Amino acid sequence: MLIGATRLVTLIAKWRMMPAVREVDTAEVWPYIFHMPSTTIKSTYSLDVESVRKLETLAQRWKVSKTEVLRRAIRMAEMEGGPGDGAPLGALDRLQDSLRERRVDVKRWARDAKAERRAASLRMSSKCQ
Repeated sequence: MLIGATRLVTLIAKWRMMPAVREVDTAEVWPYIFHMPSTTIKSTYSLDVESVRKLETLAQRWKVSKTEVLRRAIRMAEMEGGPGDGAPLGALDRLQDSLRERRVDVKRWARDAKAERRAASLRMSSKCQ
């Protein structure tokens, strides 16, 4: 906790009036002696206007800094899992399993789909001429 300018001036005045051996309460003058601030890394990111407005709104609503809003959002996203958490691969696995269970001939389906696309393409090109 930082001390205010008035408190600092008072402490300096008291210190000047002390005897030759001047001992200052370092916890009051410099509170970081026992609790160093955490390491931070300053970064620059580009956000669209809508995201910045939402960021500012959340900061006001939560009564915290925009940096703290970003920290909380990152923590929440990590806990919930997001893109890259394996969900798309899980969906692909379920699709492939269901095709095997129903004994779908995937190669035949691919041939039929390709032929159907070619036929549609030929119909479109003949209409355009």
